[in-house]
Amino acid sequence: MGRILVVDDDSTSRNSVRRILEREGYAVHEADNVESALEALKEQSFDLMVCDYRMPGKSGLDLLSELRQIHSRMPVLMVSAFADAETEKKARHLGAIGLLHKPFRRQELLNIANKFENSEIRTSTHHRGKVMIHIKNILVPVDFSAPSEKAFKYGLSLAQQFHARLTVAHVAPSLASFDYRIGSGGIDLEKLALDSAQHHLEQFISAESSKRVEIRTMLKIGDVRGELLRIIDDEKIDMVVMGSHGRRNLEKFFLGSTTEHLLRKVPVPVLTVSHPEPQSAVQEPAPFRRIVYATDISENAEIGLSYTAELARAFSAKLTLLHTVDLPGSNYWAFGAPGVPAFDYAALKDEALQRLQQILKSEQTSGIEAEAIVLEGAAHSTIADFVKESNADLLVLNLQSKGILERVMLGATAERVIRSSHVPVLAIPVDTASRFMQFSSAA
Repeated sequence: MGRILVVDDDSTSRNSVRRILEREGYAVHEADNVESALEALKEQSFDLMVCDYRMPGKSGLDLLSELRQIHSRMPVLMVSAFADAETEKKARHLGAIGLLHKPFRRQELLNIANKFENSEIRTSTHHRGKVMIHIKNILVPVDFSAPSEKAFKYGLSLAQQFHARLTVAHVAPSLASFDYRIGSGGIDLEKLALDSAQHHLEQFISAESSKRVEIRTMLKIGDVRGELLRIIDDEKIDMVVMGSHGRRNLEKFFLGSTTEHLLRKVPVPVLTVSHPEPQSAVQEPAPFRRIVYATDISENAEIGLSYTAELARAFSAKLTLLHTVDLPGSNYWAFGAPGVPAFDYAALKDEALQRLQQILKSEQTSGIEAEAIVLEGAAHSTIADFVKESNADLLVLNLQSKGILERVMLGATAERVIRSSHVPVLAIPVDTASRFMQFSSAA
C-alpha cells in the first residue's frame, strides 16, 4: 500500500485519519504544522497528502502553494470544517484534487486514498483523450564508476518526483565470458566479485537516499546485457537510467557497448547520463528546468511529445520542440514539403515550423511554457549546439525499432549522440509506447 502524509494541528482529527488509513494498510506519517510537513517531504516521498485547511500560522493553502513551488505534483486532499466554495476554488487552483468537509465519512476518505495510491501515473489530456505515462519502477545499472554515480542521482530524483521504486543493479560478467579454460576455479572468483560488489553497493547508497525513496538492490553474475534485459522484464521496469563512459573510456562489457545494446533492445525509455565533469556536478534533487525534444515531426512525434510534456509538467520545466533542416546531400522530404525546391531553406523552415506548432497545439501543452524552433544545419551538431547555448539540462529523442534515432538525426546512431551530449539524453522507443504509456479515447 501507499504512503500518506497527514497534516493537521488538531491531534484528535489527525489520529482519527491515521487510524482509518492504517487499518486499510497505508503507511501514515503525521505532521502538526506546515513547517514539519515540508521537512517530512524533504526526507520521504508520499503518494498522497491529506491536509487541514485552517491551522495556526501558515494554512493548508500556504502549504499547498509552497509544495507547488518545489515542483512536486503529489496529490493533495484538503479537509476542513470551515472552508467555503471560494476556499475550495483556491485549493483546486493550486492543484488540490478536492476538499472534504469535516466531519466526513470513513469511506469518502478511503475512496480518494485508493484512487491516488498509484500517484506515479501522471495524466494529461490531448486530442486523443487521456495519456498516462507509467513511472513506477526505475532501474539504475551501476558499475560504481563516476558516470553510474551520476546516473544514480538522476534516478533518485526521478523516483522521488514520481514516487517510484528505484532498483539499483550490478551485474558482474561471468568469467566464462572471458576464457573457457578457467574452469571450476572461476566460481570462487565470481563469489569474490559478488562480495566486493555488495560492499560497494552498501557504500554507494547512502542512508539519506534510502529515506527519500524505496530502493532495492540486485547483484547478478552472467552476461551483462542479458541479465539487465531480464531484470527489466521480471521487475516490470518503466524507465532505465544509466551512465555512459563516452568516447574516452569505453567499457567493453558494461556502460559502453552495453548502453548501445540496451538502446536497441529495451522496450522502455532509457535516460543516459555521461560526461561527469566536476564542474557539472549533479544537484540533489537533479534539476530539469529546460527540456529540448528534438524530432523529425513524423507521426511518431506526438507520442514522444506526450511523454516529454508530462516530464515538463512534473518538473515545471520549459519545453522546446526542435527540428533541424539539414545541409545539402540529405533527405529534405523527411517531413513532407511537396513542390518546394530542395535548397529553399526559408520555405522548408516555414513548413516545418507550421507543423511543429500544429503538434504543440494538438497536444494541448497548457500549463507548460513551450516553444517551437526550426534551425538550419547538420542535425547532430546543430542540436548539440542548441542544447548547450540554451542551457538545457535534458535532451529527448525518439527511437525506432531498428535502434537508430528517428530521421531528425539523419543516420547518426544513438550511441554517437549520447557520447557527445553534455546533458542527459532520454531515448523513447515509440514502437513499444503501449508498454509505458496508455492512450484512451476522450469521453
